[in-house]
This record gives sequence, C-alpha cells and structure tokens, in this order.
Amino acid sequence: PVECTANCQAPAPSVPGLPNVSTPTFLGRGNVPAPLATDEKPSSDAEDAEASISASKSVRGSRTTVRVRVSRPGKLRVSGVGLRRMTKTVKKAGTYRVTVRLSSYGLRKQRQRGRLATRVTVRLTPESGSSVKARKSIRFTATKKGGR
Repeated sequence: PVECTANCQAPAPSVPGLPNVSTPTFLGRGNVPAPLATDEKPSSDAEDAEASISASKSVRGSRTTVRVRVSRPGKLRVSGVGLRRMTKTVKKAGTYRVTVRLSSYGLRKQRQRGRLATRVTVRLTPESGSSVKARKSIRFTATKKGGR
C-alpha cells in the first residue's frame, strides 16, 4: 500500500471515445453516374434540350418576329423586360416563328425615350428533362419620337 497524503484520490477514469456514427462499409452506387464506355451513347431521354434565337438586332415599331429553333418537343415561354409574356406548345423539334410584342410598360418607355433596348428570353421546357433558355438583345425604335 502507498501512503496517502492529504489529497489522495484514485486515478481519473479514462474518457470514453466518441461513438462511430459513420457506416463502416459502403454498399450501393450512390448518386454518382457510371462512366460511359467510349462507344456508348446516352439514351434520347438523357440528351439535353437545346434552344436558339435568331432575330434582327434593331426593329422599328412595337413588335417583331423571331425564329426559335428547338431540339425537342415541349413548351416555349417568351419573356423579357417590357415584353408581353407568351407561351407556345411545340409538338416536335424544329424552327418556329414567334411574334414578340411590347407590353404597356414597354410601349410607355419606348415613347418616352424614342427607343427601348431589351433582352428576349426564350425558355424551352421539354416533356422530360431539364429546361433550357436562350437570350437575344433587341432594340425597339419608336416610329415617331414622343408618340407624336
């Protein structure tokens, strides 16, 4: 036996370690896609949709026609600051003509300034897959400055 002095205590107990909250083994693929072989192509559902716009950079008046080319069927939505929103359902891939018109706000700003520069945004939401958008800047010049 060891002689004890005034402050004699037993040794401190060891601190228990933190419990292991992770899984010691990993099962399954997780959410990482398997790499494609070089000769393998993704299925048509996995292909991304594409949309593009072609239009004049500057037009006179309050409306114009733009050509929108899409790679898949779906719903087209045309919008922009100072523009009327418009939707159109497309049944197949191809090129479509869409009329873009100024809204009442756009007409008012065009009359005040004599012109209105805005960006036309076309969003294609396909029947399956993620949506895509394309943008094009267009300047609408008033036929007569100040509306007179």
